[in-house]
Amino acid sequence: MLKASNINFKYPSSIFKLNNISFDIKLGEYFGISGNNAAGKTTLLKFLVGIIPEFQKGDFSGEIKFKDKNISDIPLNEKPEIFGLIFQNPDDQFFFTTLEDEIIFLLENMNIAESEAELKIQSVLEITGLEKFRYSNPNILSYGQKKLALLCINLVIEPKILLLDEIFSSLDESTTQKIKRILMEHKNKNNIIINVDRNINNLSDSDKILILDDGEIAFLGNTSDFFKSEQYFKSFNFNWSLNNVKN
Repeated sequence: MLKASNINFKYPSSIFKLNNISFDIKLGEYFGISGNNAAGKTTLLKFLVGIIPEFQKGDFSGEIKFKDKNISDIPLNEKPEIFGLIFQNPDDQFFFTTLEDEIIFLLENMNIAESEAELKIQSVLEITGLEKFRYSNPNILSYGQKKLALLCINLVIEPKILLLDEIFSSLDESTTQKIKRILMEHKNKNNIIINVDRNINNLSDSDKILILDDGEIAFLGNTSDFFKSEQYFKSFNFNWSLNNVKN
């Protein structure tokens, strides 16, 4: 279980803050996070993976635990097995000249044997449909292919917690559905998916949802309950629709 307890945070020289955020996410759950622009969604995501407060400073309190262990106490070399992270802009997340090199770098850092590494590479390339781009420069791929490439890189280690920031933004319907299938397959292996998306319809597959409003919890509960209650659609200024109700 991933447990966030009483998270409070304020950036230096800023009035924005997260205020008393608490929730639990069980293994095998898909957890959606939504809210208007500047509601605190990406800030919370950074907190969950440890970027805040380890690399981005500010005034903070509270704790994040995974399996009863504070994430700040997890050694850096163990974190790739636990956390996978994809930010909104794919162009900021490639560092090598081929997709294969991107994947191999992570596997080598995890000390995975070459024979096992090859099987893992073949598997994630097949899952994402990127076999023919194995030796391509990821920077020349289409926008949707870049997002699939980032999934490929992250999933090769099969992280227990996969965190996503606007993974569906600016994608065509075909790529969106492909990524949704990949995420559900990963979740069904008893892993956690945490997906941040301003478009609530993109989170209709989630089990639970957290709605943030100005750094505070506006709703926390089952996604199906949220979609079935029209009063919540009236409470927030989102481009939402009742056409995508999760049964």
